[in-house]
Amino acid sequence: MKNNARAEYTLFFILIPAIIICSGCSNIDTKNKINITYHTIESLPEQLSALQTLTDNFERENPGINVEVETAPSGTLSVFQKLKVRIAGKHPPDVFYMVTDRIDEYISRGAILDITESAERDFPGLKQDYYPEVIESCYKNGKMYCFPFHFSTDLLFYNKDLFDAAGISYPEPGWNWQDVLESALKLTQTGQNGVKTYGFLQPRPLFLMRSFGSELFTGKPLKCTIDNTRSKAALQFLIDLHSKYGVSPNNAVLNPAERSQSEMEMFKNGKAAMFTGRTYMLVDFAGIKGFKWDICSVPRGAKRYSRLAVGGNCISSDTKYPEASWKFIKYFSSREGTMVMTGKRNCVPALKSAAESDSFLHPPPENMRFSILQLSFSEAETYPIENWREFLEKEFSSTTDRIILGKTSIAEGLSELQKKGQKYIRK
Repeated sequence: MKNNARAEYTLFFILIPAIIICSGCSNIDTKNKINITYHTIESLPEQLSALQTLTDNFERENPGINVEVETAPSGTLSVFQKLKVRIAGKHPPDVFYMVTDRIDEYISRGAILDITESAERDFPGLKQDYYPEVIESCYKNGKMYCFPFHFSTDLLFYNKDLFDAAGISYPEPGWNWQDVLESALKLTQTGQNGVKTYGFLQPRPLFLMRSFGSELFTGKPLKCTIDNTRSKAALQFLIDLHSKYGVSPNNAVLNPAERSQSEMEMFKNGKAAMFTGRTYMLVDFAGIKGFKWDICSVPRGAKRYSRLAVGGNCISSDTKYPEASWKFIKYFSSREGTMVMTGKRNCVPALKSAAESDSFLHPPPENMRFSILQLSFSEAETYPIENWREFLEKEFSSTTDRIILGKTSIAEGLSELQKKGQKYIRK
């Protein structure tokens, strides 16, 4: 294809026939640059800075390939919406970032190439060099559709200076939710100007319900069982943090897309002593200078629960450049590429040698190893129902928000949610 045709593809995303990855793919013509588009949902300045370094290094090593990076718009409930629209419109990016607990819907659409042969050929130590829990999540029905480069779990972040000022001990791995509440009561303070420093921030409802031991879908035949005593106890605890004990603001008043950012800003500004955040936040907290902070395992309820989210890259089944796309993914998750992202601590590297290196584990925080140790009890957030993500984002989130805001009772809200959940079960 001539240069002007390639440029037209890049600028206007005209659909061209898909080429399936195979051993017979021709070599890349280094005389004429190939343009591939990489789509990512990661938009923090530190993440984009690391990604720019990685793509620059890749282009230097592969002079025949140019990578155009595009990001999903921030401030939306589903950061994958832009990607879904592009796929539906038959002009997807060549390579795109994906979280493996969301991948089923893209596989069912035929939107992703099977990369098993390429991955196992070019990464012979795949199952030894990478964390097994991470690699396992990238396979579906024995085939690999996503190649990992990092993973994220839940963590308990805390402000050491606020703990010191209150004269109480730092969080420990054996903590339960009552321990969190007791410390939060001592940490919550109102300043002379009326600005409150909160002891804790409300966790995500689903995270807390799972920690309390609630199972959303169980049994044979499968049924929605979200309306149970453990769900009720979790939601009551969540409400009480704000309305009864006053140790937390009410996050449900915020737009769902703004909550994580709001929590991060409160913590960075010293207005929250503790909160359960995600590993990816480490990259943003690296610049904190005003106080000492650290991390610990998430508190235990009926079980110790943490959501495992594995981030990696997929190749669109509609790409014209499968070989160039694989070269980019291969470099991205190589030791060299991984170490670029490791330096910024963008989640936990999937490559063991990178995650356990000084480049990642150095302080702050002192207890960085907890980011890896969480893996042993973290679970992918997937359920055997039709359109799980749709249920979570459209039904679960809106209903639990109404419960937390007092617009419906816990009993009524969970009863309603269980009926809706039943409709999503695969027949």
